[in-house]
Amino acid sequence: MSETVMAAKEIQKLKLALTTDCVLECHHCNIDKKAGLELPFSYAEKGIRMLMDSPGVQKRLELYGGEPFLKMELLEKSVKFAAGYSAEKKKLLSLSIATNGILLNEKIVDFLRKYRINLSISVSGSKENHDSCRIFPDGHGSWDALEPKIDYILGKMNPYDIVALECVAPAGASRLFTDLCSLVKRGFRVINIECVHGMEWTDGQYDALSDSISRFADFLFGEISKHNFIIPEPFIEFFRTGGPDTPVFCPMYRDLEMYPDGVLSFYPFAFLDYKESRDKVCIGSAEKGLSERYRDCEQNKDEKRCAECVSSYYRIPGLSDGAEAYSLRTALLRRIFFDILKTAKKDKTFAEYARFLARCRKNEYKDYGSSDIK
Repeated sequence: MSETVMAAKEIQKLKLALTTDCVLECHHCNIDKKAGLELPFSYAEKGIRMLMDSPGVQKRLELYGGEPFLKMELLEKSVKFAAGYSAEKKKLLSLSIATNGILLNEKIVDFLRKYRINLSISVSGSKENHDSCRIFPDGHGSWDALEPKIDYILGKMNPYDIVALECVAPAGASRLFTDLCSLVKRGFRVINIECVHGMEWTDGQYDALSDSISRFADFLFGEISKHNFIIPEPFIEFFRTGGPDTPVFCPMYRDLEMYPDGVLSFYPFAFLDYKESRDKVCIGSAEKGLSERYRDCEQNKDEKRCAECVSSYYRIPGLSDGAEAYSLRTALLRRIFFDILKTAKKDKTFAEYARFLARCRKNEYKDYGSSDIK
């Protein structure tokens, strides 16, 4: 492996976009499904080594696409290598796969359970909302194909190992609260909110997003009081990346991605106009390593300089709107998170919920060196 791939800074999370292929053509996804790109395993291996060889003990590897389960051989090789190399480097590893869920079957579920992989399913809380954006190439919605897979997966796996990934487009912000409640009613216990990039957000849609999340906070408090422990996935992220020394300004810490052609970036692959934006977002490649700017700078040493670095990088029109919505979502959830911790100081049920969050975070990271997985 080329030495230039290495980074002196801590990388806490790496995302590998395994392929551009997909069984759906969702409105909120900009990936060219006809591009026919597949990440070479040699590139995936270099990315995993870069993640594991960087400072820090807890590492998270997220695999997505396109649809990653279309490339099972690559996915399995990547997972097995990551598990083995994390054991060799004495690192704790959290594995996650994001999917549209259409291809889930018994063989895949057995693999997920064997390697104790967290599964994120892209889903909306109702057939109407889901089918308005998650469609097959012929234009019909995917809800009827996904719904039995949801029931199957919830019956086969620990529900706290499954994340309902609600992708919110600007036009859907006003329906978010209803969607989230519907997902809970279906049996999901962990829910994430992803704000779609590449679409313009208006002030009214930002307000609708804020209102929906605030209403969900009231719902969440009520569920916790009833001992129904629903977890917004960012709560685990706050535990995962928390602490006074967290390099919050540096995207190298938890925003690093490798695209199917080996390009390294901080932008989410699914939201890019890749042909137009590739050169703007590229910070290196699997073959050549990281660019000097990101390989050699000191992480989080100068807060102002780091903030300027981030703002100068995240500058693509439209995508910055999505980043602003995502930042709003994160700020609101962080406030709710700390409100819960504050309540936990005087309420036993909320204290139990806080301890449960900490256990979920701890259980997420596996020591594959002490595992019987081969």
